[in-house]
Amino acid sequence: MENIEPPEDLKRQVMNAALEADLAIAKGSVKSGTDSVRSSSREDRRTRKSRWLPVSASVLLILLAASSVWNYKLFRENGAAPPPIERALSVPASQVKLAVPLQSEAPEASQAFGIACIVDNGKSRQFVVYVYGASPTSGDEAYQVWLLKDGIRKSAGTFRVADNDQGLGVLAMPIEAANLDFDKIGITLEPDDRGDQPRGDKMFGSV
Repeated sequence: MENIEPPEDLKRQVMNAALEADLAIAKGSVKSGTDSVRSSSREDRRTRKSRWLPVSASVLLILLAASSVWNYKLFRENGAAPPPIERALSVPASQVKLAVPLQSEAPEASQAFGIACIVDNGKSRQFVVYVYGASPTSGDEAYQVWLLKDGIRKSAGTFRVADNDQGLGVLAMPIEAANLDFDKIGITLEPDDRGDQPRGDKMFGSV
């Protein structure tokens, strides 16, 4: 599967979505002081519905800033304009439907982190994964993203990390099915990009 470079706008949209989620939670907390019973019920529903969205703003800022550096390096090295898919992904923050923080599970890269999100602009949908601080791949090695649902793993695609890219890696996958349903996200380091089941060590997992 060919990797598609995500748009600059998407990074701001993910950040805005996280801030909007934090603001909604804060407003719910204030309102609970005047109507504790109804507010508690609403907050419980909100927590279940958007359990992935409250992401640390500081972590996102670092991740997205690092991604900006990575994008600039690619643009400078390739000497070409970004692909048209970036324009298709230029959507309001409200259309970032899901934001899932990812944490490192590799002892040698304990400070690494990432985020996965779903973007829907009304015409097309993309599943986008960013990681930062990942160990570089070598030879045929590739990071593979897995979606886990009811104990069954399905590959969402692969990406590689160069040894001079600050451990930055990005995967963007078009969503063709009606729903992209999963319970958890895992990222493994595989010997190549051709596997249909995990063979390597798990490097990242959803929080």
